[in-house]
Amino acid sequence: MNMNKVIGLVWKIVALATGILFLGLILMGVIGAGVSFLRYKMHSVEGVAVEAGKNKPDLAGLKVIVQYELPLSVNGLDHFIVPITLEKKKVGETRPFASSPRMSSYSDYSDSRYFSEMYGPFYNLVFIDKTTGVSKLLLEQKGFIQNVCFPEKSYSEKEDKTPPTFIFYRMALVDTNGDGVLNEKDALPGYVSNADGTHLSQVTPANTSVTSWRYDPEGKKLFIEVIRDLNQDRKFNWDDPKTILAVNVLDPKLGDEIVPVDLKAKAEAILK
Repeated sequence: MNMNKVIGLVWKIVALATGILFLGLILMGVIGAGVSFLRYKMHSVEGVAVEAGKNKPDLAGLKVIVQYELPLSVNGLDHFIVPITLEKKKVGETRPFASSPRMSSYSDYSDSRYFSEMYGPFYNLVFIDKTTGVSKLLLEQKGFIQNVCFPEKSYSEKEDKTPPTFIFYRMALVDTNGDGVLNEKDALPGYVSNADGTHLSQVTPANTSVTSWRYDPEGKKLFIEVIRDLNQDRKFNWDDPKTILAVNVLDPKLGDEIVPVDLKAKAEAILK
């Protein structure tokens, strides 16, 4: 066997070994991700049972427990907010490290401002006065909170210290699909409270689910995009029409449609 064949054979062996090693690393990564995902799914809770005593241990022996997360502080707000979450665990099981909820920001592309928001799911919120330590719950009943928004808190040096006057929530308080659990599959109407969590008011109808919103700081108007379950299939999807409602945040109550019904009919007749 000449030297060129030997070198060629060595390179083939090296290439094969490298390929096997590379595939092994990919396989290990996939297995690791799969194990982490299964562990997350095993310990995550898909919602809160409507009836008392229904959050029982599952087949794996995992029991639903209540967790109080690290307090969140919003600039200008004189209260801390403690999110309440649910998770599953076995008695004596070591709790895996998990990051606590935190404030996020997103852009309203109409004016390039960034607003503060917390993403759930949360099952209640505790408001704690920073000075007195007095605390209160947002909800006096079971609920599923998907989003907690501070529309007035834009990420700018000028406005960051301005105290927010209200909070906007997207949450389910009623088991609209009748599966015995409050979660994101139910209607998620909009609610508004004072900045300290008091005077909670529903601002979109019960058969609606909030999909988006935009705040007008000059007019103190919160424009809310909702989907109505008009076909009554207990689902909120693109089979249902969307509607834009306007809410006066100084006097929060069920919002009014901003486009009149007769004008909608006229516009749709033109487009059809």
